[in-house]
Amino acid sequence: MNLRPPPLSIRGKMTLAAFAPLVFTLALVWLAAFYLIDAWVVGESQKQVRQDLQAAREVLRLEEERVGAAVRFLSRGPALRQALAGGRSASMAEEMISFRRREGLDLLTLTDRQGNIVLRGGEGMPDGERGSIPFLDQLL
Repeated sequence: MNLRPPPLSIRGKMTLAAFAPLVFTLALVWLAAFYLIDAWVVGESQKQVRQDLQAAREVLRLEEERVGAAVRFLSRGPALRQALAGGRSASMAEEMISFRRREGLDLLTLTDRQGNIVLRGGEGMPDGERGSIPFLDQLL
């Protein structure tokens, strides 16, 4: 059994000699183009992600400022002081719930200087001591 291919003619050898460098060059150009396009796409994607993250950070910063200003407004307002001085915690809780809804806050909790919870402005929020607010120790 003969496994060798038939010998090429001169025309076949000349054609192969002409096409081999062309195919090799085409393969190199294809690899270079693939690498450059891939690098460009990855670079553009990373640039877009950086821009999106920067925009998200700015939105978060502005939201933190908005919430901080709203909470400062409530805490320095006369309604809170009058309700706390008069012992009207029920009316203050209603005011805090209304304020929380109006400002779009998920939770609103009033604590004393030691971190003990005085009032919560939310439905379904259990009363408790400082242990129920894990991040409070970082703030005090």
